[in-house]
Amino acid sequence: MTDRRKFLSVVGAGALAVPVSTLMKDGVAFAQDLPMVATDDPTAAALQYVEVSAVEGAYCKDCVLFTDVTKVEEPAGPCALFPGKNVTADGWCISYAKRP
Repeated sequence: MTDRRKFLSVVGAGALAVPVSTLMKDGVAFAQDLPMVATDDPTAAALQYVEVSAVEGAYCKDCVLFTDVTKVEEPAGPCALFPGKNVTADGWCISYAKRP
């Protein structure tokens, strides 16, 4: 019985170590490393995304979809509508919703 418990605890610890080790790899992408979304990207075109807002007071950095509020003073940051890409902080699209 003791050997079985020891085996299960070692296997369980090993199973937990694999996902944790993948989080600690150097390959983790940070917001500053993400490519910018192109205005001719199909999703961007469908959402009428522009890099500089023509709507006074409506900017990506003030939108609820701008997912990293620590980037509001930066020139770009991540948007939930464009996974794996950054949008300009002063941009705009038709999905804009002001952050409360």
